[in-house]
Amino acid sequence: MTRPTSGRSSRRRSWATPSPGPDVSPTLFSVVAALTAAICENPWLERSNSVGDDADWRAILIPEGHGIAEYWINWAGHEVILTRIVLF
Repeated sequence: MTRPTSGRSSRRRSWATPSPGPDVSPTLFSVVAALTAAICENPWLERSNSVGDDADWRAILIPEGHGIAEYWINWAGHEVILTRIVLF
């Protein structure tokens, strides 16, 4: 007599396997992480500029010419929302 199978594959997925993503050096990752923390602490950084006519929509260059980050300040929710990071 044989046991019935559940229909599942016998192969197991390893959750430790990283998904493919952009190739970012540890140094660049650290620079972006530090900038993200600085934006959260003070969204009105001197180096940031408003995007268009909305003063709450901000853009800032990532130090050392690595790219640009954009974020929006939500006054009602007391949030700073990082909307985009473009690496050069």
